[in-house]
Amino acid sequence: MIHIFFIYADNCNHCQKALANIEIAISKCKKISCEIHKFKYDSREAITIAVKNNIDDLPGIVIGNRVFVKDCSEIDAIDAIKKAAKN
Repeated sequence: MIHIFFIYADNCNHCQKALANIEIAISKCKKISCEIHKFKYDSREAITIAVKNNIDDLPGIVIGNRVFVKDCSEIDAIDAIKKAAKN
């Protein structure tokens, strides 16, 4: 199971676009089990994840060992999911 941590703000266009890209990437990696954990930016969990991964803007995304800030393209998400599945 690949756990994807997604830190977002309500009504953030960048967050909505990145989430859509991640969801498309998951749908294209059908053989890899993935789960998105969503955290609003001001939650305790989001702050802990952000500090641990040096995330200083939104959206903040962690897929395996990869960290994305502000943007995560579909291609980047697919690559990160596949690399995380190999580890």
